[in-house]
Amino acid sequence: MEIILILLILFFVLKLLNHRNKFMPEREGEEGEKLLYNIINNNLSNDDRIIRNLYLEFDDGKYSQVDMLCITKQGIIVVESKNFDGWIYGNENSKYWMQIIYNARSQFFNPVRQNNIHISVLKKIIKKYIQCYSVIAFSDVCEFKDVKVYSKGIYVCHYSDIPNIILNIKCKDAVLSDGDINDIYNDISKYASVDENVKHKHLERVNKKYDNKEIIIRNRNSTNFRKSINKFIRFIKNS
Repeated sequence: MEIILILLILFFVLKLLNHRNKFMPEREGEEGEKLLYNIINNNLSNDDRIIRNLYLEFDDGKYSQVDMLCITKQGIIVVESKNFDGWIYGNENSKYWMQIIYNARSQFFNPVRQNNIHISVLKKIIKKYIQCYSVIAFSDVCEFKDVKVYSKGIYVCHYSDIPNIILNIKCKDAVLSDGDINDIYNDISKYASVDENVKHKHLERVNKKYDNKEIIIRNRNSTNFRKSINKFIRFIKNS
């Protein structure tokens, strides 16, 4: 009877942890973006402009969502927010990065590539060369275990690093005038006011894109969970 009770307790504890550690590799919630927006906004100059939640259209009619875009005299800062916890592993050249929370592993699309796509679409809209900086900002509760980025103008950081990164960029030579900043803002800001149907279709496409990946991760976690139970049962029997 005691063995059954212990097994039941262990089962529910592990089930609870397993449920807690499931992670959908989608864009993190509004709270992280609001926090990041406030940090960035407080470190920009009065002449700078910032836009949130842009939906940029590809040639095939699909959309890509940009979390934040800052237009400064030094160029455009394209920001991707990742309000993640756990350990983060990734390489600039790999297709997917990895998040680990306890024994649960979840893959998500390389955010450096993701932001490069945003910048590529953005340049097509602007139709002229403008210096762009790519900033991928992760929540401070996560830890970079093995993250490798080599290219200049790309910053992978924590939210708390943002003030220093903006300061570093603002120390560079100015390439845009006040008029340029206003013109770019007027050209781009309309992409933040898209139809709700566009937002819904974009979210559906993102969810569908990661469904298979998430199923693989979930099955792997379920297998690890069953192995833990079987190992514990063998231990009890041999005790």
